[in-house]
Amino acid sequence: MAGPIDLALGLRSHDLIIENYDLRVIDGAEQVAQHCKIRLLALLGEWFLDNTIGVPWLEQILVKNPRGRVVAAALKAAIRGTPGVTRLTAFGFQDYDVGERSLAVRFEADSEFGQVVGDQLELNL
Repeated sequence: MAGPIDLALGLRSHDLIIENYDLRVIDGAEQVAQHCKIRLLALLGEWFLDNTIGVPWLEQILVKNPRGRVVAAALKAAIRGTPGVTRLTAFGFQDYDVGERSLAVRFEADSEFGQVVGDQLELNL
């Protein structure tokens, strides 16, 4: 009576990839792209093992009258600081809504494994 499992997870949700009912482990550029998104979603100081990792969402971005340059600099620093990223080649953000706590980010970067593309990452905190 058991039907297919629908976990609604995948690359866009940065969690699990299930193919043919098996978990798929990613590596290379795909892993670097996933790591970039996870770092962009992390609050500064959130991880107890290294409180320097994360984006200053509450301190600099989700504030009244945020400055675009400050937002861009914080997000770029998170991407550049991701292990495996060698160079950020393109960056942009849009649909910035402080009230909804959401932002769409697009970036391209060179990594040790090839080009990494974060295409319209929806960041909702």
